Amino acid sequence: STMDSPQERTSRKNLAGWLGSLTLARNKPILHLNLSFKDLLVEANDTQRLIIAIPFTCKVLVHAAKSKIFQPPNPWLMELLGFLAELYHFMELKLNQKFEIEVLCKELNVDVNKLEPLDVIRSRPMLHENSMLQYIPEGGPDSRPRPSSKPFPTWATCCRSRQLLAT
Repeated sequence: STMDSPQERTSRKNLAGWLGSLTLARNKPILHLNLSFKDLLVEANDTQRLIIAIPFTCKVLVHAAKSKIFQPPNPWLMELLGFLAELYHFMELKLNQKFEIEVLCKELNVDVNKLEPLDVIRSRPMLHENSMLQYIPEGGPDSRPRPSSKPFPTWATCCRSRQLLAT
C-alpha cells in the first residue's frame, strides 16, 4: 500500500510537483471540482493518511511561489495555509509532516508561527472509534458474506420443483 511504501509516496510527491508546475506556477487554478485540498486533508485526517496528503498538498502549493496570482496574500492559498497551520499546531503530526509544512511556508516567505490557524478539524464533532463499525461486515471489510446454512439447490432439486409446480 501507499502508506507503507516510500517509493509510492515519493512518486506521489513527484506527481504533485508536476501538477503544481503545470497549474499554479503558470497562473492556472486548480478547480475545486477537480481537486479539493481541504477535503483531501480532512479525509486524510479522518483515515490516518496525512502521511500521504500533507506532502502531496505541500508539493503542489510550493509552486505558488512562482505564480503572479497565487502568491500570498491570495485568499485561496491563505485558507489552505491556515488549514495546514491548524494541522501543524494542533494535530499530532510526525516530524517529517511538520517539516513539509515548514518548507512550504519558507518557500512562500510566510512564517508558519504567524499564520492564523483555521478551526476546521477542531470544530468537527468527535467520531467514536466504534461508530464506523456498524458499516463494516462481520469478519472485516474484505470478508465475504457467510454461506447460507441451506445447501445450494442442485439441478435435480430444481427439476423436481418444476414438476411439482406443473401439476
